Order: sequence, then C-alpha cells, then structure tokens
Amino acid sequence: MSKRSIPVGLSAVALFSFANYGVAQTQEQLTAEEAFPSDLSFTDFDLVFEDEFDLTNENGDPILDSYYWTAEEREQSSPASKRGSFPHPEAVQVMADGTVVLSAYRDESTARDPNGELRNGVLTSKEKFHASYGYWEATIKWENIASGTAAAFWMMPYATPNSPEAGAELDVIEIRGRRAGGYWTDDAQPFDEVNHVNGFNYLADKTTGEILNISPSSYDSALHKKIYDISDDLNFGVHWDGYSANQNSIWATLQPNGEGNSLVDGAFHTYGLLWTPAGYTLYFDGEEVLSIPREDDPATPDFNESWLSTEKNANDATLISYTYPKSGLTKTNFAAADEKAVSQALEHLILSIEVRDPDYASQDNWVGPLYELGPQGDPANTKMIVDSVRVYEMKSLQAQQSPAQPNAIGDSTFIAAEDYDNGGQGVAFMDRYDSGPDAVFTQAEREAHTPAIDIADFGGSDYYIHSFSGREWVEYTVSPTADGYYAVSVDAGNPAINYPTSIENGKARTTLLVSADHDALGKITIDASTETATGKIRHHALPTPVGIFGPTVMNVQSVNNSTAQATVDGNTTNISLDTYFDGLLFQYLGNVIECREAEDATVTGNISNGGEYLVGFNNAGTVEFDEMPGWDGGDAQLLIRYSVVDNGANTPFLKVSVNDNIVQEDSADLKLALEPDDTLFDKGYERNYYRYIIVDIPADFMVADSVDTNGDPVYANSIQIISDGSSNEEVRIDWIALASEVSTGETISLEAEDATLAGSAFVGGDASASSGQFVNGLWSVNSAVEWTVNATATGDATIRLTYAYDSSGVTTNRSVVVNGTTVASLTFDGDNASFTGVATATIPLNAGANTIWIGRLGNDAGGVVKFDVLDVQMPGGSAPLDLKIQAEAINAPTGDAYSVLLGNATISNNVNADEGAFVDGLNQAFAGVEFYLPDSVPAGPASLTISYATFSGGTVTKAVEVNGTVINYGFSQSNSWTDFIETDAINITLKGDGSDTIRIWRKHVDTDDQGSLRIDYIMLSN
Repeated sequence: MSKRSIPVGLSAVALFSFANYGVAQTQEQLTAEEAFPSDLSFTDFDLVFEDEFDLTNENGDPILDSYYWTAEEREQSSPASKRGSFPHPEAVQVMADGTVVLSAYRDESTARDPNGELRNGVLTSKEKFHASYGYWEATIKWENIASGTAAAFWMMPYATPNSPEAGAELDVIEIRGRRAGGYWTDDAQPFDEVNHVNGFNYLADKTTGEILNISPSSYDSALHKKIYDISDDLNFGVHWDGYSANQNSIWATLQPNGEGNSLVDGAFHTYGLLWTPAGYTLYFDGEEVLSIPREDDPATPDFNESWLSTEKNANDATLISYTYPKSGLTKTNFAAADEKAVSQALEHLILSIEVRDPDYASQDNWVGPLYELGPQGDPANTKMIVDSVRVYEMKSLQAQQSPAQPNAIGDSTFIAAEDYDNGGQGVAFMDRYDSGPDAVFTQAEREAHTPAIDIADFGGSDYYIHSFSGREWVEYTVSPTADGYYAVSVDAGNPAINYPTSIENGKARTTLLVSADHDALGKITIDASTETATGKIRHHALPTPVGIFGPTVMNVQSVNNSTAQATVDGNTTNISLDTYFDGLLFQYLGNVIECREAEDATVTGNISNGGEYLVGFNNAGTVEFDEMPGWDGGDAQLLIRYSVVDNGANTPFLKVSVNDNIVQEDSADLKLALEPDDTLFDKGYERNYYRYIIVDIPADFMVADSVDTNGDPVYANSIQIISDGSSNEEVRIDWIALASEVSTGETISLEAEDATLAGSAFVGGDASASSGQFVNGLWSVNSAVEWTVNATATGDATIRLTYAYDSSGVTTNRSVVVNGTTVASLTFDGDNASFTGVATATIPLNAGANTIWIGRLGNDAGGVVKFDVLDVQMPGGSAPLDLKIQAEAINAPTGDAYSVLLGNATISNNVNADEGAFVDGLNQAFAGVEFYLPDSVPAGPASLTISYATFSGGTVTKAVEVNGTVINYGFSQSNSWTDFIETDAINITLKGDGSDTIRIWRKHVDTDDQGSLRIDYIMLSN
C-alpha cells in the first residue's frame, strides 16, 4: 500500500484550507500526518493502515491490494432480508487515477427476472486487517445516490455486537438515497412534504392529496406506518446488543456542509471517527462535528445538543435525529450505565453500497423504494468513489508483542505451540471463535487473553493447539544464537477420522501456512489419520531453509476451516479436520550455499523421477549431484528433505558419498537411517509430509572452489545418495542443500544520501544521523535508495541498514532488490526514533558491479522510515576469528590487542588465572577494564566469552560495553574467588576497522551493579 506526496507548488496549509471549505480539492495530496485532524496530537497515534488504491501489477494495471481487502461475492440475501442484491467483485473497480469505485447496477445477462439481478460492491478487510481504539478515516466522493440504495464507510467486529468484548457496529458515514422532496412509508408509497400555514410540516398523499397528520421520523398509531426521511446527509450510527428486539443504537443525521446542502456535491470529503474508551468523536474534513461521551446525563430524555461540536457553526452542522432503541421500545438516552455502546473489540473495515430490491426483499423502507438502476457502466447508477483509507491506532492503548517463550534458538531448538507470543488478539495471535483454552495452562497471561487460543493436553502437561480454523494464526518471536540458515519443521497432525476419503482429491487434509517476518515460507499439507485413536503428530519440514539473522517473528496460520465433506457409501457427509499443532523445530545449518531439487540430479539403477521428487529407493540405485560448490574446502552439512512410509518390513537406510568417499564411519553398511511413519501405509494417502536429515561432511572430503582461465568459478564436488535395494519402504527424496559455517569478507559503509534516490525520496538533515544527513520520503510506492557495490567474488553478503522509525510498538517493512530481483524484506521497529535501529538481511551478490535497491514495493507496509547508513559485509573468506586477550595486558600490545584499566581497577596474581594474573576492583565506582581490538578482526557478528570469578553471594551485574552499546550482563556466582569460569557466548557486532573496543566495568553505580568481579581474559570467535 502507498500514499502520495504533496505536489510541488501547493503547500499543506493551502490544501487543508481548501478541504475545510468543501472546495473540490481532495486530501489525497496530503501526507498521513498533514491529513490528521489538527485538534489531535499526531505523535499520540501510529499509522497502522493506509491505502490510496494505487497498487499496480507487473503490467502497470491498477489492482486491488488483496493482502488487506476482499471484494465480497455472496449469494442473494434471503427473502426476509431488507437487502436484495448480490455483492459481486465486478461491482468493485480500481481506477488508474488511484481511486476505487463501488457501484450498484442490474446485470441484464442474468435470468432471475426480466430486469436482471441486482449487484453491489462491498470491500472488507475482515480476517485481513483489524484494529481497535484510534482514528479511522476515508476520503470519499458520492455520485447518484439513488432511492433504494445506501453507501457507507463502517466497521464491524468478528462476533455479533452484543457485548463490549464482542464490539459494536460503527457506521462512520451512511449516505442514503432520496427522491427529491419525498418521504416514504412501509408500503413504499411516496408522499409529498407540505409546509402548513401554522409552520408545521405535514405529508400529503400524492394520489389523493390527503394531508396526513404525521411527522417525519415518528410512528402513527392509526396508520401503523413508519415515516422515514430518506436523505443524502451524513448519517452516523452505533449499534449494539445484537440485531434482535434488544438492539440499541445511537443515530445522528448531520448536514456538515450547511443546512440544505447535499454531500453529493461532486467533491471528495474526508469522514473520520475517533474511537476511544471514553466514547466517539465524528470528524468531517478534519473538523470535529459530533462528540458522544461514554457517560452522559441520564436525565436528558433525547439527543443531548451538547454532543454537537462547539465548532459546528464553522461547518453549519445541523442536528436532524437522535438516539433511539429498537423499533417499538421506549426512546432513551445513551445512559452512563450502558457501556456496551463503546466497543472494546478489534474491528475490520467495510466500504459498501447496499440495495433494497422491492420485488425480492421485505418491505422495510430503510432506504426508500428502488426505482432506477441501469446496467453496469450506466452513468446514472449509484457510485461510491474512495480515494484513501487510513487507520491510526492510539499508542497508549496498543498491545505490545513480546516473546512468551525462551526465544533463543541454537543447534536444535523446539518451541512449543502453547508458548506463543504475548500481545493478545490481533497482535500475537488470532482466534476467530473465542472458545478459549480447554486445558489448565500454567502461564497466567494465557488465561487472561480474550479471546484465547484453544490449548489441550495430550497428557503429562504435553500441550498442543487445536481447533485451528481458517485464518487463525499464532506468532513466535525467535532470536538466533548464531546468524544463518535453519531447517524449520512444524509438528502437526489431524485427529482420527473414520472416513478414508473426502471430496477434495480423495483426501482428508488441512493446510498450514508458515511465514517469517510476514514473508511466506511455504505451505504444509497435513493428511488426516484414518485410525480411531488420537491423531498423529508428525514433522512437516518447510521446503527450504529459513535465513534468520536477528529476532524473527514466525507466523503459523491455518488455511482451511475445520470441516470438509467426505463420501461414505456413496453419500456425502461432513467430517472434522481439527488440526493439532504441537510446535516448531529449528535445526541450525550455518550458511546455505547451494540448493538442488532432487529431480534435477542424475539417477542410475531403478531410482526414478516422480515428477517433483525421486522414488524407487527400495531398489538399488544412485542419485548424483555434480558440480557442487566447496567454497574453501571447510566442513559442510548436507540437508536432505525426504518422506518415507513404513510397511513394517525393514528400516530404510541410505549411504551418502562425497567425491567417492563414504561419509558414514562404516562404509560396509548403509548407515543413514531415515525415520519412517507407519500411520499412513496402505491407507491410500499421499506421502506429502516431509522431514529433514542432516549429514556432517568432513572438510577433507570437499574440494575448494577455484576459477578457470576465463575467471569463471569451478565447482568440482560430487555428492551421491546410494541405495542397495535392501529396504522395501517407499522413500521419496525431494530436495537437498549444502551448507557451511558462515564466512565473511570485507565490510563497506555507504551513506544513504550519497546514493541514487528514486520516487519521492529526498535528503533531510538530523544531527543524530551519520554525517548529519539521511534519506526521507520513502513512504510512497517505488520510492527507494539505490547503491552500487563491487564484489570481488560471487556469494552471499550480509547487509545492515541503520534507520530511524518513530512509531512505538509498530513494525513496517521495505523490499531489497538486488540486480533487478527482489531477494529479501527488511523489518523496521518503530521504537527507534533517532537512528538507533539496525535491519539485517542476507543477499546474493555477483562478482563485479551490483545494484542494491531498498524501498517500498506495492505489498510493503507504510510508515515514515528514514535511511542512514548501509553496511555491506561482502562475500569472502576472511580468516576465522579466534582471539584471546588477557585482562592484565595493559598498554602492552599482544598482536596489536591490549587492555586499559579504568578507575581504581587493579591487577592481582593467582595461579588459577590464565597466565597467572587477573583484573580486580570492579566493585568500585567506574572501575573496570577496556580491551582494544586490532584491525585484523573481521567486521560483522562475533561471539564474546569472558573468563571471570565472583563469590559475592549471587549474580553480579556489570556493564559489558561494545563500541558504545551497553549490555547489562549478569555474571553467575563461581565456586570460589579463585575459580575462574567462562560466560556463555555473548552475541556482538564488530566494525573491523581497528577502532573496536570492549569495556567491562561498573558503570551504573547503583544497587543493580554492586558486588565484586574479577576479569581474567576475553575470547572472540565467529
């Protein structure tokens, strides 16, 4: 989604003043901040949704952003409904001018009746975007609001709005059709309004001329007819307590353009609603026109005039109607005790045109009788033209996402399904049906969530998530202990069912969609078990490794609903497909340097190509992958993605050979054992669940890469997977990857302001930015910064972009395009106001010149992100980092590495210390030791280990400061003052330019860092 910048030559002030006076000047030319109401503080809100309907496809054609919107398509409403039309995607058209047009028309190609079916446009963000308290606005122009139609911008919760938790229907603007000078009654008979000589208004029957003693918006007990003023004014409504006889509503009709002036004036206007726990405030073109507080004077029987804004005279707003309950009930005011009117739920956006069909809908004259609708494209049809939609959430009320689980992932780490992130509905998870946990779960915050994810217990406190239905999701924040690639598997299954086949491809199955930082990683298809016992949980491996180079949010989403149809004895029945989700398994690979599809390999013997995988491993044969890279000939890991079904006869084994050397210790046997699954054999199901197996390859098996006489790379390794046919199991091999430990090259730093700027990007100044400058204006689609870099070799590079993004609690993203291909997405955290944020990714570079374009593509989110410096760690094989520095090596460089004592720190001797000495005295204010690193250390991620001793009666916290970045580290107690132990590895980042410093000291001088600490040495590695 995107927004437009202000055109050159027009100031924001001028544009805003045009909008306030209703001139045909739209707010599309204003930024999100400039369009924000002037009486509200923009810094108190976060822009969380923005669409200006200017997304295009690869051909440049305008398209709807389907990530956030659905153009509804439904069957005709039931005869009892007041709506009698078909919502249809063809009634929603995105235009080249950056607007979306919703219309109502008759489809004359249909045969429902001679006049054709009625069709109408409806856009909704349901199940795609939801938010809560904040400011919601849309800029809209209306055309030909005909009798029998209503166009609206409104919000709805998931559930029926019958409680504060379930929410309320919020109609920001509903504009209704009217025949000129007409009122209507329940029998759709038009009447004329007559000004009586005594000054009162009456209605006259058009046919007889009879004067009816009845006023608009009231009941006449004799005629039993309800009279409606069907107008084109601004109708605002809130509906709660459901849609039955208990429904209550707030309903106000205003003329914000001035009494008697129509909103159908050919101009765009902005309609906004400030929704807070204290009530609702309605805005028209940025000015407040109505404010309804949560608590009102219950003694006031009708609409309280004080609700109208004190600014109403500026807009000449006129109050027409007031609060009312469901038809037939006693009219009451919005009482303070009735808190249901203020929604407490997440709500989604709706843009709609609705139609009352007088022939096929009930005689509920909510919009008057429908007289004229022509075929699609008829210029006289009702149209709603939307230029932009924005949602700003209140920062003070936003839920914050944070990991609930110990989120560090190492060589092999399992994150349990029930340990999903904190943050609540719509922030860290989405549970559509609010059924809550089934099992007692020890984490109190889980029980406090409303709604709450469904959690059950296999037994022995082995929890899992179930009732995982379509569009429900959970998220897990994970942080790598080592940057690189991970094999990720999802443990999931279906419960037992009694029916072996369903209508969908003859299989009973569900699907989970997995993403990382909202970039799709792949779908996992889960076949249902046909056993009568508990559904089986299996590993389902993602199709490719996942690069994790810092904190990453993993999202697991259910694609299917919980039921499907099955054929049993020739009859169709519904079966349950309740998905069980047990957790995520991460297996560290290092740096993935080559991926191959199995079907692209050379096969011999009876192994054969199954289309997208290899089969036939129950026969003798070989799979060979030639010309595999070997980088510098170091250690490697081979990842094999496979599936296997066990028929109970044998366990499947395979050999792995590298350059004719068997990897397994005993070459006489096939030592690579594949893990089978015996639940699906002979059931007629696809083996579409996969898992990984990782094979370690010694360094001396690999041949290092080289170049030929033309300078082209030469990859000389051959990897074989061998079967001797001794197994009868059905094995599939889908894909392999070859990985090494991460190797790094030179790091270069590039200023954003020195690069090539695209779109609306421009240079700004800020003292907190590097060199005092940065690049701004990156909120528009195709606005970007492009750098050119020269690499000495082909390979993966690590980029680190320093940025500022001041939008607390919110994240956004920008795309990375290398040499014309989109290769990654950077995530930006809104809690970095002053260029303190760093976004990282791994990208491929070619030997020679490369372009790195970072900016906003059509599917990227909004937000004002500012770019400062791009650090590029080039491909290359710099020497491994393995450096020890003694704490006592003061001013006496050892290989250009040395230390300096701080404050009153001293050197002491002890035989147990490495090289017999250590630094003491860190219990005193500002005492410590600072290590200076040589310029030979490579730039980039590194691991820091500290050898120390403390016996102060518990954990001692000191500041570990790396290049000015402070880590408050807790040093666990050792066995004695002379028992020196090492810390766990601490992840740090080095500059590699000779200026790196590491300081360990008592910086804070408070109760948090009391206690003594002895420092022996530090170790650095990568």
